Amino acid sequence: MGWALHLYTRKSKYNPGVYILERILGYGLVFQKFGFQCVWLGWSPMIAVYSPELLEVILSSTTSLEKSAEYSFLHRWLGHGLLTSTGPKWRSRRKLLTPCFHFRILDDFLPMLNDQSLVLVKKLQSLQDEDYVDITPLMVLCSLDIVCETVMGTQIGAQKGENSDYVTAVHSLGDFFNQRFVRPWLWFDTLFKISSLGRKFDRDLSILHNFTEKVIREKKKERLCQGHVVQEQVADDEIKSKRRRALMDLLLDLHFNGHQLNEEDIKEEVDTFMFEGHDTTAMGITFALYCIGLYPDVQRKIHEELDDIFSNNKQRLITMDDVRSMKYLECAIKVHV
Repeated sequence: MGWALHLYTRKSKYNPGVYILERILGYGLVFQKFGFQCVWLGWSPMIAVYSPELLEVILSSTTSLEKSAEYSFLHRWLGHGLLTSTGPKWRSRRKLLTPCFHFRILDDFLPMLNDQSLVLVKKLQSLQDEDYVDITPLMVLCSLDIVCETVMGTQIGAQKGENSDYVTAVHSLGDFFNQRFVRPWLWFDTLFKISSLGRKFDRDLSILHNFTEKVIREKKKERLCQGHVVQEQVADDEIKSKRRRALMDLLLDLHFNGHQLNEEDIKEEVDTFMFEGHDTTAMGITFALYCIGLYPDVQRKIHEELDDIFSNNKQRLITMDDVRSMKYLECAIKVHV
């Protein structure tokens, strides 16, 4: 079984995510000088790359686009969207979706970002007398609210305790991947489906897919009723003039305009970006805040920069000009993320 024998231990059973991270960091220190490492997971070799030069070759390749076998664990959840697809489908889907992520789209979502940030600030203020605060759950809920509105165009009120079934399902499904990874016998779909973990996975997956499908139907019905089935382009020169539009609105454009995406394709991408968007954003912010917290001098410089930007009006909402002026904060975040 090779390295797979090291996966399932008492520690990995209760916190697989932390256990896997510790293993990766530990082996990284040992093998970093070699640039890479090969471990065997059962009958499958896995290469871990530690050298920036080797990573550059891999990431810049236009032919090495196949995903590892572990991605198959996500297929029932995310289908074959941008994260899990390979080869020609990945190329065509990426080309199709790239215009949906123009930076100027963020300008229209700034009021929503301000609103969700204020909710987060109030929650943090209520915890300021605590000896310590685990900010990870707070960042996860805030990111989920933001990503849900930018991806689906709907509010779920995760920070306010609303739609708790959906919020719990999203969190649980991400954890199932780690739980399954540290149990080699559950790599087999048949065994996973009949296990207690597999049954819980099916229950949460049903909640998540039903929610996504419901939003797609409502958005599609709304557009049909309003007569918005028109030729719409997402070219750079038009994006700025459009009303605030979520990713789902842009995907529906591709659905109605030339039928480039069907409803199943839309569901794949919406579920993919809900998962990828909220989890990576929350972890990135959490780690950046942790690292910044280790350096009082960095905190002081960030504070001074924000004081210069907001002057005596610290209660006003943030504008895009403010964001562009946060040069030192941007550097601090990029260094740690």
